[in-house]
Amino acid sequence: YRGTNCGSVNVMSMHMFPSFRQMLMYSQEVDGDCSSCEEDLFILFFMEQNNRIFQTLMEISASQDKTLTADHARGMGLDPQGDRSFLMDLLEVYGIDVMLVIDNPCCT
Repeated sequence: YRGTNCGSVNVMSMHMFPSFRQMLMYSQEVDGDCSSCEEDLFILFFMEQNNRIFQTLMEISASQDKTLTADHARGMGLDPQGDRSFLMDLLEVYGIDVMLVIDNPCCT
């Protein structure tokens, strides 16, 4: 689920793709030609990203500041601008007490 960004590719997605491809190529070298490897690695890649996102959000919500910045978004593998609505949806759906403070590029 990516909200309104479903299926879109942003800067962070393009940045993360080479690491996914590297994992896939390594797995194919080690395991031989296995068609399920790609699907398994795809699932693993996004499970790890989900864990990173929720761990970061929980750490921020437990902090005194409770401010989610563009640097936090990038650290989670997300694009601060392109994934802003996705982050807002996560905060709302899961009731995470974090203030999203990501500057709008038109106003900086």
